[in-house]
Amino acid sequence: MRKLCLIALPCLFFSTLSNAQVSVKEILRKAILLVAAIEEQGHQILLVQLDNVKAGGSSSQTYPLSSGSTYMIVAMGDERIKDIDLCVYDAAGVKIKCDADEKNVAIVSLVSSESDRYKFTVKPFAMESVQEGFKDSFKDGFFALIVARMKEK
Repeated sequence: MRKLCLIALPCLFFSTLSNAQVSVKEILRKAILLVAAIEEQGHQILLVQLDNVKAGGSSSQTYPLSSGSTYMIVAMGDERIKDIDLCVYDAAGVKIKCDADEKNVAIVSLVSSESDRYKFTVKPFAMESVQEGFKDSFKDGFFALIVARMKEK
């Protein structure tokens, strides 16, 4: 039995290396720091979501916004997502605003025209592998989506 364990343990170790995963801890840490900075300025955090998105795919989330309020929506990618895009749509599916620059943080600010559910769509535009020898590590990535209501001036 002991001999079997000595043979099996190295096999288990190397099989987990071939399926190495990138941790969510770094994007969670960045999200917590951003939330703290937003709240320190007196703004209200409404939604914090961590999710996974595949290369070439997108992820959407709906959330109710109140008419006349100013909102900041932020999407930030992990180290595999080199360029992340964010678009906001109204309840009818009409695109309101996008951030499509070439950074791994996208920010959209808007004043909602009506109280309704708005859709936030996040898309990784550029991704790359972060683990040498793991060519598949860039096929997906973690991102944080944060929605904040800005305090009135």
